[in-house]
Amino acid sequence: MSKTTGNAEHQRRMQLVAHTRTIIMQALDVKAADANVLHLSYCDFYIQAAFSPEQSAMTFTLIRPLDWSVDIRDYQTVNEINLESMRGSCSVDAAGNCFFYRMAHWLETELPAARLLEMLNCCVDDAKLAYNRLTGGST
Repeated sequence: MSKTTGNAEHQRRMQLVAHTRTIIMQALDVKAADANVLHLSYCDFYIQAAFSPEQSAMTFTLIRPLDWSVDIRDYQTVNEINLESMRGSCSVDAAGNCFFYRMAHWLETELPAARLLEMLNCCVDDAKLAYNRLTGGST
């Protein structure tokens, strides 16, 4: 790939990330932002929307506290959930007693706001299912 082609591709990726960040900031209640991450609350989850312009990628990380100290059974349950998951993966953090669900998206074209929210809602639905399975309850 020539330097000109590489520059053009880099600019295209930067524009896709900027467009996606703008949609999220307009559609959702963003609490804080830095160069690569938007922080927000949505559907009872703390969410980090992180962007990588170099890879033209975005990840949603959904976080929710747990009401108990994480132990080996929780890690085993998470492994079982991840073996069955098609779209994302979850984990638990013993230090912070938190549940995490992460889903990555490649940004190959500009997404309309409705499609981006549909993707986020799928992420939330998957995270709720995993969280409920881990906690043995309902949202």
